[in-house]
Amino acid sequence: MTLELLGIDYLKNNDDYEINLIFNNNAHIALTTETIEVRLEDQSEIGK
Repeated sequence: MTLELLGIDYLKNNDDYEINLIFNNNAHIALTTETIEVRLEDQSEIGK
């Protein structure tokens, strides 16, 4: 089964962050971390 990432949500809870990865078919992954570092790169389609 392949899951499609629909969204990313986060909230600050005291000194930690909770990150929720939301997928199709009502699936999700919840992560807890002390810091958030993000890097954004061009995600152009391959093979054009």
